[in-house]
Amino acid sequence: MLQPAPGRSEAHQADRASAAPVHAANPRFRWLGVDAPASRGKELPWGAYGWAIALVVLATLVARAVYGRLDEANLILIYMLAMLPVALRGDSGAAIATAVMSVAAFDFFCVPPLYTFEVSDTQYLLTFVVMGLVGGSLSMVAARLAAEISASRQRERRARALYALSHSLLAVRMPDEVLAEGARVLGGELGLQVGAWLQDTEGEPQAVGRAPMALNTSEWQVLRWCVSEGAYAGPGTGVLPGLAHMFMPVRTSRRVHGALGIVRPAEEQSRASEIRAMLETGANQIALAIEEARAREEAAAARTQVETERLRSELLSAVSHDLRTPLTGIVGAASSLATDADALPDDVRRELAQGIVEEGDRLNRLITNLLQATRLDAGALHLNRTWCSIEEVVTPPVERLATMLERRHVTVDLPELPLLHVDVALLEQVFVNLLENAAKHTPEGTPITVRARHAGDRIEIEVSDEGPGLPAGEEEHIFEKFRSTRTGGAGLGLAICRGVVQAHGGAIQAANGPRGGASFRFWLPLTAPPPTPEERDG
Repeated sequence: MLQPAPGRSEAHQADRASAAPVHAANPRFRWLGVDAPASRGKELPWGAYGWAIALVVLATLVARAVYGRLDEANLILIYMLAMLPVALRGDSGAAIATAVMSVAAFDFFCVPPLYTFEVSDTQYLLTFVVMGLVGGSLSMVAARLAAEISASRQRERRARALYALSHSLLAVRMPDEVLAEGARVLGGELGLQVGAWLQDTEGEPQAVGRAPMALNTSEWQVLRWCVSEGAYAGPGTGVLPGLAHMFMPVRTSRRVHGALGIVRPAEEQSRASEIRAMLETGANQIALAIEEARAREEAAAARTQVETERLRSELLSAVSHDLRTPLTGIVGAASSLATDADALPDDVRRELAQGIVEEGDRLNRLITNLLQATRLDAGALHLNRTWCSIEEVVTPPVERLATMLERRHVTVDLPELPLLHVDVALLEQVFVNLLENAAKHTPEGTPITVRARHAGDRIEIEVSDEGPGLPAGEEEHIFEKFRSTRTGGAGLGLAICRGVVQAHGGAIQAANGPRGGASFRFWLPLTAPPPTPEERDG
């Protein structure tokens, strides 16, 4: 939700507080964390020096225990072993101190004269130098190795965090979801509280995610400045370092998409550089994902607009064709009757009048289909169910289309079946559309069959013909609205059949029959026990 706008007096104070960011040029991170005093130095790792002293003492005790039984070269190896653990800890200062203490202990306890730092033989000086150089070199190599290991671990943590981020962003599609998920993953990987704001169409930051970060008035103004300018602000930057939150813009080269807010962590400076790099990289990755999501939205909107225009064009073309044909017939027949009624024979006048009736019925069926299609698209198709037999649903459509079907042999095979609880008017429309479709697409003289059977908890009904059949691969697409038809119609009839059957809880499918022709099969569920004859008559 959008953070509340500050009051006038608070906004005035916030404007004064945010005046400094306007003059800041290209603010960058110094380090993320609590600002340390300038005189603060690096704390000494006293634990490492304690280990150095302990190991030198232990090596001296071992060397004194075997003194006289081992050569001095072997005693040197004992001290070299004491240097190794300290050097491997990665602290070069402690390693060099271990080397110095080892040389001194070896001189004091193992080189004659004992218990003094005097050297009776100058060759021991070379021994001391070699011991110091080896110890120092070992410490430098170990320190470099430790630094490389630390850098490798940082890279591993960063790669793991960015992989988790990219993997999570793949599962979301909307820009606000992308930003919220990115903030959640970054916060979880870094152990920080991260808030997220998406820039809306008016340029205002809008909080996203399940737990929006609470901001005071000054911080809200700084956030708005961060989003509008695409610049950093808060601790660790050159802009208002005293704030409790650091604000980072989520931007690409094209635009600013939003911002991330990070609560200032109490981290050491060495850890802060890693956090900074991961936050910057993560913010860039989130920005690219948001831009991709918005590109998908724009492409989908463009496709929708193109499809809408195509459907509108097809609808106008199809409907105008279907409307023009019966209207032309009606106008022509009515014009003939109006101008030449007295000169026309009685049988011709009857034929013209019958043509007007037939074309009027055809026009009425088209308008009914258009209205039913509109109701289906709007989800406003309500069923007025009544109990009826299958004969009560099939017989009226066959009689209504008697003229269209008179040159075809129609067979109705309806055994005794359970009663159906259906909307009779809508189901009659299904049979009208299927029979009309069969009559349009089959030659005269070919048979049309309507049959039904009881199959478990449903009634299966089939309307088949022996015409040219369906084009290969069109068995499912044939139920789509406004598709191209061989007769140039609007393609609404079969789409309405599917909508009505599905509204009753059934399904419909089309296929080519084994002997050729098209077969439309649909089933209707037997949802409840039918009433008794007494209950039905009552």
